[in-house]
Amino acid sequence: MGFDIRTLFMGATVIVWMNALIMVSIWVYIRVMRDAIAFWSLSQILLGSSLLLYSFRGMIPDFHSIILANAGTFLSYLTIQAGIACYVNEPAYLRRKFAALFLVFMVSIVYLTYIYPSVAWRIVDISLFLVILSGISIRTLSCNKKYTDNLPSKCLQLILKINIIVMFFRILITISDHFYFDLMQIGSVQIAFIIGGFVLYMILSLCLFWIIMDKINHQVKIQAYTDILTGLPNRRALEETLVKLVLHGNKVSGVLMIDVDKFKMINDTYGHQAGDLYLKKVSHVIADVFNLRAEAFRYAGDEFIVIIYDEENLVQVIEHLCEKVKNLSVLWRGNLIHTSISVGFAVNDDNVTNWAALIQLADEDLYRVKKGRNSHI
Repeated sequence: MGFDIRTLFMGATVIVWMNALIMVSIWVYIRVMRDAIAFWSLSQILLGSSLLLYSFRGMIPDFHSIILANAGTFLSYLTIQAGIACYVNEPAYLRRKFAALFLVFMVSIVYLTYIYPSVAWRIVDISLFLVILSGISIRTLSCNKKYTDNLPSKCLQLILKINIIVMFFRILITISDHFYFDLMQIGSVQIAFIIGGFVLYMILSLCLFWIIMDKINHQVKIQAYTDILTGLPNRRALEETLVKLVLHGNKVSGVLMIDVDKFKMINDTYGHQAGDLYLKKVSHVIADVFNLRAEAFRYAGDEFIVIIYDEENLVQVIEHLCEKVKNLSVLWRGNLIHTSISVGFAVNDDNVTNWAALIQLADEDLYRVKKGRNSHI
């Protein structure tokens, strides 16, 4: 036949290794999803090595061009699944069972190479195991629903499902027409399957790149909308939340403005690091007290804003918050730091025209509370 399959394998090797170089570069410079990216980089390296060994079939010993090449192909799909498991925060998912699966695969390849030599049944064998690994990868993606709703993950699942269908067809066609004695001399249908499988793998690789970029963008957004010191949403996040509340017409009961009393004295007496530590502890108390009934934000300096969705027993909740902070003691270099908070509250009624006015009312109420000094609310 006129088509040079050896050249096809070598060309595919170059493309896959270029992908591997890009993936390794991402792993070196990016600080998110490092375990997943490491596995996906290894997958590209393994597949590239396998394709190179395939291209030398008949020129090097069968152990290298058949046994090692097929082992590399199997492991390339296995490491994709391992990377997906890390991505969905289930790194140990089915890991122990894969050793047994790999052992079964290697025994079958050795049997079909040395004991009952058959190119056709080796094609069936590797295709069947790739179907199994693709199915496991799809199942792994569904372990954590948080990671299956985004578009890159849905695309990856679709490619894996298409790969299963393609491999099934390859198995059926190979079984019905199994007279293949040399991988370098197989028919045009099998060549089409090889090209199709390679194209699917490259699309799958693009999905992995897409997942990485989506995760990076998500991480950047989290950093942009999260206060580094306290871990609470920051002022920018507050502004976006208020816009969303207006657009969706969500009902909000009111706004709390919280201020740490005598915070300047803490900074002046113990230093800014001590002040930062105390703010972190206070922010944890605020987040813990309100939990699902409100959203807390760090507004500025030692001020926090809480958007209230449920005002039931609100006064008691605020009093509970003030009591918890008052009882909070933070150890700093042998000294116990403790103070209190003041809370201003503005009710969201028909007289309030916008969020800025509501926050202003809460701020004015906070000023009244701090000036009065006879109560924390």
